[in-house]
Amino acid sequence: MGPGVWVPVVGVVLVLALVGVVRRSDASEPAGPPLPQWLFTVAVGAAQDRVADGNAVTLVSARRHRDRTICALLGPSRRVHDWLGTLHGVSTDAQQGEVTVALDDGVMLHTADRAKLRPGSTPFEKVADLHDGDQVRFSGSFVRPGDGTCINSTNLFAKTGVTSPDFVFRFNAIRAAQ
Repeated sequence: MGPGVWVPVVGVVLVLALVGVVRRSDASEPAGPPLPQWLFTVAVGAAQDRVADGNAVTLVSARRHRDRTICALLGPSRRVHDWLGTLHGVSTDAQQGEVTVALDDGVMLHTADRAKLRPGSTPFEKVADLHDGDQVRFSGSFVRPGDGTCINSTNLFAKTGVTSPDFVFRFNAIRAAQ
């Protein structure tokens, strides 16, 4: 994106932030996703758009730019609060809970290995009352992979890692959206 593109984007972000502040004063729960989630999906969408019209070098460049943008947005804690998604899968591995939540634009957040839900934990118990397709609010953190980046995409192929990314996420809270 060239510098001229950022001025309208910043303007839209400011308007949306103002609308979100006004809405929150009238409602107990925001109607849509919080601003950080919206910015996250903008970063993912920009990479998806670049890959759709690009080549192999574009793929690498788009993914790197997306990851840097997301890492800057999330900060070192990689924590998010009260994001909105759709429950896309609930299962167990006979010991711990596994959850997948879909965001917009084909983005999936799922538990894996060290991020699974422990039996007896609040998220584990809350998920017991949810079903596929339910709108959920959740909080937690993106799991850092061992390669030095701040988010862990588990897609097998590089292109799907950009066009329909699947990130490992540790859910600290999850509930039905109001």
